[in-house]
Order: sequence, then C-alpha cells, then structure tokens
Amino acid sequence: TTDGAFSPARFRLAVNSVCVAGRNMTRMLAPQRIDTASMNGDILGFRSRMLNAAGRLAAARSPDRVRAAAMDAGHAVLAAAFALVMEREQIYTEDLDLRRDLFVLNYPARQREMAEAYAMATRPSPDAMKALVFIDAACKWLTPLSDAWLNANNPQRAERLKA
Repeated sequence: TTDGAFSPARFRLAVNSVCVAGRNMTRMLAPQRIDTASMNGDILGFRSRMLNAAGRLAAARSPDRVRAAAMDAGHAVLAAAFALVMEREQIYTEDLDLRRDLFVLNYPARQREMAEAYAMATRPSPDAMKALVFIDAACKWLTPLSDAWLNANNPQRAERLKA
C-alpha cells in the first residue's frame, strides 16, 4: 500500500501465486516477510469472528446455517492459533492440517483443543448448543494468548501494521 501498511491481499497473492500460463508476474510482486504485520489480522480479528459466529448461531434457523457458523468458528480458532506461531515457524499456509499441527508443535498441551477446532472447521456440528460450547471453550484458552500477543506487538489494536 502507499502508506507502507501490510496488505493481506498482496501477501496472499505473493505467497500463493504460480504462473500457469502467460507472463510470469512473480517478479512484479514485492517479496513478502512473515512478521508481526502478517500475523496481526488473524489474531486481532479472532474475538470479532467468534462473536459473529455466536450471533449467527443464535439466529440460525436451519442445520445448514448452524454448520456454516460453526465452521467459521473452527476456522477462526485455527487461523488465530496458527498466526501466533507463524513468525517462529517462518511458514505461511492456509492448509488446516498444517495450521493445527504447527500450533500443536509449539503448544503440545493444546492438542485436544486444536483437534476440536479442526473437527469444527472440517465437519461442523448441526447442533447449535455444541457449537456455542466450542466457541466458549475456545475463547477461554485462546483469548489470553491472543491478548498477550496483541499487548506485546499491537497495543493500539491497529487493524494494519507497517510491513
């Protein structure tokens, strides 16, 4: 961006781009770093994503809508947890298995919770109460970790950090 702030779109484009046909545009994209700026969005957005999923569950009138909200909650947990270890691991992935496994390597005591998040993201429950219990439990253990990271790296809670 012109203000030097991290751009999630540019980051994803640069790390996920492969030339399939035509001109290879890779050289036109600035090299991307895995740092606090690239981690910030998933960590900062965790709380609002979980609140949004809980609100959607409360309003859901069909099993499909319950599953969609539950799946979003599972994805939010996996994204925020992985973001907490991304800089240490120096890997970026959108693969849910790797996100779960890399977090568990760094926080082995959270293996059960990450297995639950993975299950909710890949095989979400149609039971709204089960999904709400998952959201509550996930927030209890992941919010202190994400808040500690934010306090150390983004105390102003800015949406975008300098890249």
